[in-house]
Amino acid sequence: MTQEEDYLLSNGASFCFNDDESDCVLEVVDKNDSPGAVSRYSEKYSCHQIYLSLKSKCLKDLIKKYHDQLPHQYLLNKYKNDKNMLVKMHIKVKLFAPELTKFEEILFWMYTGDNHSWYANGFSPENYHIVVKNIQILGLGDEALKVCHRFRDSYTNFLRNDHSHLEWIPSEKEDD
Repeated sequence: MTQEEDYLLSNGASFCFNDDESDCVLEVVDKNDSPGAVSRYSEKYSCHQIYLSLKSKCLKDLIKKYHDQLPHQYLLNKYKNDKNMLVKMHIKVKLFAPELTKFEEILFWMYTGDNHSWYANGFSPENYHIVVKNIQILGLGDEALKVCHRFRDSYTNFLRNDHSHLEWIPSEKEDD
């Protein structure tokens, strides 16, 4: 990780879910919706292109494509609408069952790299496989898959030890 990436991630919590100075809107819709139909799930998040590009190959490519089409906006970043506000890029991404995958936890991880928070709050036995699919769609890479595999292994060990009559809680003690 570069020094710049480390700086961004260490300050990501203060920017995540913060509309101040955000430069794009990320709209998340359900991939299973029929074409042309009103989406059953649609959430919009004020985001920062630099954070989306840092972890997601898919979003990085979409942002690059947008800027390649409007290079002057990329270079100047001064486009303003009639209310003298910065015009924000709008990115729409289709994910599987985003309401079940706790997309906010994925987004927080993209801003902070906080594996422990995502592991403890973003996974359940019911959503694990869907989260993995969405990680692949977003192109979050090996680091994200490592968090998923840690969850899977912890849960599998729990079941192997025949503790199914107990409530399973993700362990915070396991290494990344």
